[in-house]
Amino acid sequence: MKKTGLAILAALTLWLTTVPAQAGDPFRRKPPRPIDSQTEQVFEQVFIYGNYPQARNTLTELLTKNPTEPLVYALAASMAYLDGDLTTMGQFAAQTMKTAEALQATDPLRGHLYVGVAHFLEGGVIATENRKNLLPVVPQLLDKVRVALESFDKAALVNPNDPELNLIRGFADLLLAVNIPFSNVGDAVNRLQNSGAPPYLVHRGLALAYRDLKQFPEALAAVDKALEAAPNHPELHYLKAQILVGQQNYIEGVKWFDQSLAMEAQLPPALVRQIRRERERAQRRVMATGSEK
Repeated sequence: MKKTGLAILAALTLWLTTVPAQAGDPFRRKPPRPIDSQTEQVFEQVFIYGNYPQARNTLTELLTKNPTEPLVYALAASMAYLDGDLTTMGQFAAQTMKTAEALQATDPLRGHLYVGVAHFLEGGVIATENRKNLLPVVPQLLDKVRVALESFDKAALVNPNDPELNLIRGFADLLLAVNIPFSNVGDAVNRLQNSGAPPYLVHRGLALAYRDLKQFPEALAAVDKALEAAPNHPELHYLKAQILVGQQNYIEGVKWFDQSLAMEAQLPPALVRQIRRERERAQRRVMATGSEK
């Protein structure tokens, strides 16, 4: 696997939410699962509006108010990843595992699903800690992936058409397909397109996959659809900038980098620094080419 792909395992749950379809459950119209409205609020703050400071404040309350929801701990682990705090990320990954295992008694689908997510998060910790030399930990990482996929399969035995399951499994399949040679990207794309929900996250996931595959026209079409649903999300502006740069359309890419940076107060500082670095590289290409492309 590529190093970047393995590191992204830790951030998997940062893609897994949307505009709420039913109070408390952002994934299902009926019947909804008992996911409380404050958890939904965090989702909106992060994934619709891209406002991380507000989300952190709400999440701090949720960790004490909703201690049995594995998605809360998974989100906390992902936030720690963005902060570069791998110790805290590992602790929240362990809590994700613990609450997911407990949930299996009352909701086996989501219980098995988030056991799989926990293994991905733990894999992200291992990959990031060893990013300078992944070779010694590749067997450990592959075992994490194997166990995670087995957990997803157990969830599918309960309901193979569940939208939350297929959204998460679709993102996982795309991540693995992009980073493992000879994987079937087409199957992963079909799963996400045909079974995942909500559409805005489906399009975001497809844009990420097509970007990594360097299929830039398809990536651009997908990110534009995602932007229709979340037009003010700074990370979607950033993603579109990356895709335009991939097409060597540096002038337009710089414009979209700037639109993302105009909302930098909403983003984690490390991500802002990354956007600025990529924006500067694109600006240098504009100056070097002296053209409008």
